[in-house]
Formats: sequence, C-alpha cells, structure tokens
Amino acid sequence: MTKTSKHYFLIKGNVKEAIEKGRITKKNKKEIVGTNIEDIMTVNEAAELWGLTEGAIRYSIKTEKLIEGVDYRKAGRITLITKAAMLKVYGEPKEK
Repeated sequence: MTKTSKHYFLIKGNVKEAIEKGRITKKNKKEIVGTNIEDIMTVNEAAELWGLTEGAIRYSIKTEKLIEGVDYRKAGRITLITKAAMLKVYGEPKEK
C-alpha cells in the first residue's frame, strides 16, 4: 500500500445518540469515513506516542468522548484508534 492508500470505516454504534449529541449529522451518518492507514494505530501505540496509559484512552472510550466506528473500532480483542481522535481529545503527541 502507498501513503495515499485509504482504509474505510463504516460509521456504526449508537448513531441516534451521536446525532442527538451533535457528533455526527443526519447527512453523514451513512457515509463512509476515509482515513489514511498511517493514521490508525492500536490503543497501546497511541498511549506510547502520547505518553498516556492504555487505561486513560479506554476511559475516554468508556465515557463516550470517542465515537465507535468514527474515532475507534474493535478488531477482535484489539482496539484501533485514529490519530484524529487522539488529537481531538489529547492534543499533540508528546515529544520524545
């Protein structure tokens, strides 16, 4: 895959609730969201880059700061999260 390759995630999860909270609009609820493959990482990778614990990121998921199918998705036992979601909640990654 090249850097221009895309992975696509369908918006799923509790769409009605996300619309009510203004997280997504009725217009885009069934659209496919495109994300560059380099911008998707595991929660463990994100925790290392941002200098956080996995638990802190999982807490953001649990408290619905992140939207399933848009900001993150489960892939079996692994949780994948987008760089955009991490930037939205935690800002820029920590410098090494």
